[in-house]
Amino acid sequence: MHTKPSINFKTKDGRTVTVRRMLPADVNHLAALYRHLSPETLYARFQEPAANLPPLRVLNEARALAESGYRQGKGFLAFVDIPGQGLTPVAGARYIRLTPDAAETSITVRDDFQKQGIGKQLLAILAEEARKEGVTRFIANISANNRGVQQLLNHAPYPAKREHFGSEMSIELALNPKKASGA
Repeated sequence: MHTKPSINFKTKDGRTVTVRRMLPADVNHLAALYRHLSPETLYARFQEPAANLPPLRVLNEARALAESGYRQGKGFLAFVDIPGQGLTPVAGARYIRLTPDAAETSITVRDDFQKQGIGKQLLAILAEEARKEGVTRFIANISANNRGVQQLLNHAPYPAKREHFGSEMSIELALNPKKASGA
């Protein structure tokens, strides 16, 4: 009803990315994505050391992400056809509704696919879906050292408000500036 079966776009280096809605059954795709993240990316994503977690904990975390992105908001997975591996998950994005008009958002892209425009496209897809459901604000709570997400959000076409809390920061994006500003 809201989401097309899949959305395709090209990366900066010309690879085709296929994005589809995340489902609770995507636990193994999320676990595979996790296994391709560097310790630095894992730390930036989870804001705690997350490298070398036991496989059962990875599956439990993946299950929680897949289910929350399906039941309390929306989540999407991005796939690329990698030679010798087939259609492989390279990124995930989701938002979880916090209030009727605000949602927390997160985007994770495999290290070897970063800086290819995937995060930018996923943010646009998330924003479009969220606006359809009345969400006018995205909130991203990130490590102040997470330069990749900061750069992504700094270049987003939405007005941003930033607050620093020690080693963490909160970035709020106004998805619908007219509504968010009261105009």
